[in-house]
Amino acid sequence: MRILFLMFYFGLCAGYAFGQQADTTAAFQAYQTADRLANQAKYDSCLVFYQQAAEGYRLYALRLPDEHKWDLARTRAWERHFRARNQIGWNLSANGRRDAAVDTLETVLAETQARLGPKNFINTLLYSNLGSVYCDRRELRKALDRHEKSLALRLELYGPNYRSLSQNYHNIGNVYLLLGVTVGRYDLKEGAGTLTIDTNGWADGMYVCTFKAGDTLLATQKLIITKK
Repeated sequence: MRILFLMFYFGLCAGYAFGQQADTTAAFQAYQTADRLANQAKYDSCLVFYQQAAEGYRLYALRLPDEHKWDLARTRAWERHFRARNQIGWNLSANGRRDAAVDTLETVLAETQARLGPKNFINTLLYSNLGSVYCDRRELRKALDRHEKSLALRLELYGPNYRSLSQNYHNIGNVYLLLGVTVGRYDLKEGAGTLTIDTNGWADGMYVCTFKAGDTLLATQKLIITKK
């Protein structure tokens, strides 16, 4: 009898584990499909699959046992859930639906901070995407605030030599230019990094951005601004 009970118990555990794995596999596949469709600019279709991925990871997180040993798996599932919803907001913006994008991203940001805390890396993505959407809407003070928060959190989490900081500096430089910084050279110092926007030698409305950590060049990007 005891052997039968143990067989039944371990069978339930195996079935539970298989069901959990099936949930995350389907969510992962939906996310991959959504990424492919987004890269093809099929925005309406990609939103459906990002939503499927987000829901799959949400259900997985909620179904995990309320035990300490599952905390890491639960956190990772919520991170994937919020990352999928971040992509929903970003692709709404890419599809020209910027009001819906702002509403989505601000909601996801608040939920991410409530669920995972203010210093989770997902917040850096949400702040950055919000900054870009606000910039597109020419709400430049809000754009600058979100980009600076993304930069500050990345610096705190990863340090001043993190390569993706170049995009943060690029975004901040873009907003400053739109705010009317017209000098030939503008330096923004933050920790060990320096952003330089140099307009000398370029046609009107075209700039080159470089990001350095010390003497090491990490990135160079052209920044194209259309002046009105």
